[in-house]
Amino acid sequence: MKKYLFLFILSVSVQLCFPYPSHSEKFNFRKTRWGMSRQEVIASEQGEPADIKNNIIGYKVTVMDKNFSVFYFFIKNKLIRTIYLLNVEHSNKNYFIYEYEQIKKTLAKKYGPPIKDETLWADKSYKDDRSHWGLAISLGYLAFSSTWETDKTRIFNCISGENSRISCFVEYISKKLIHLKEQEQRKKNMEAF
Repeated sequence: MKKYLFLFILSVSVQLCFPYPSHSEKFNFRKTRWGMSRQEVIASEQGEPADIKNNIIGYKVTVMDKNFSVFYFFIKNKLIRTIYLLNVEHSNKNYFIYEYEQIKKTLAKKYGPPIKDETLWADKSYKDDRSHWGLAISLGYLAFSSTWETDKTRIFNCISGENSRISCFVEYISKKLIHLKEQEQRKKNMEAF
């Protein structure tokens, strides 16, 4: 009996010292890691990019049986940020809130409860009439957001709108490399003067 107890304790000790890498340690977003080059990201995705610009690569993907555009953002050929943008149209604008909530539930299953969960009213005209909240979002009166953090990534789920259009997206940002974006912005600001 003591032999089995010793082997069990030894096994647990080894696992604590050398843990198996979790999915979140292996990849930060889809099958990519922060700091990957454009070529590495392209190799990680199936199919050809739908859009390539200077520092952005875009794909059309299906997630949760829904159509999304996924965008990869690079600075100095390093992946620093990604976005899933929901590509759907609904005649009933309230259905976008349902889409946002479904995405939020999926993220909560993966990352736990959000560290921040906000309902933001810029204009409270429709606050007491939930049946018009989709309209309120499309006018820019209302937005919802929720935030998660892992050791390497900040995740931001949002639904907002303006000019009768609604955007529902999930943004992933490298906590370590976001300074590259800030440096790039400061450089552009300096060049403007």
